[in-house]
Amino acid sequence: MNYAALEGYAAEKVAVEAMPQDLEKIIEVHRRLLRMARQIRAENITDLKNPVWKKWQQTDLDFHMAIVHAARNRSVAKLVSNLHIMDVFDMLISIAMDEPTHLMVARICKEHGSVLRAIRRHEPEASRQAMVMQLKLSRQKLLDNYGGGQVRANYWDTITGARVSE
Repeated sequence: MNYAALEGYAAEKVAVEAMPQDLEKIIEVHRRLLRMARQIRAENITDLKNPVWKKWQQTDLDFHMAIVHAARNRSVAKLVSNLHIMDVFDMLISIAMDEPTHLMVARICKEHGSVLRAIRRHEPEASRQAMVMQLKLSRQKLLDNYGGGQVRANYWDTITGARVSE
């Protein structure tokens, strides 16, 4: 099952029905993401094992989950949460992206900003489209890197500490 459709549904619903406290939570998580993006750039963080990078990944997921939880649909929240945990692209593969880390996080912040703006403007269709597009673009970037031999490690290497020979 593709969680882009579920997250798109959630973003659409939140644009129409968001409670003020839910919107504040989404905004707060996005602000945290922006602060971390500035830190990644300032410190030129490229090591994907760096604690700041790990925190960035968690905050990225927190942004998505804040929107899903704001939709107030337990079934969708549980499905999306489970799919994120099982998704080899987001959670299990460490990759060497073809773009510098600070540019990647800036791009993701911009994409998340598009989702947030559409939600704040109460534009359900634009919210859904922005969320789906963000997830599709991220997935495509990862697939492009995977297809180009840019994969650096996989889930099992992360657990065992092994390195993949190139």
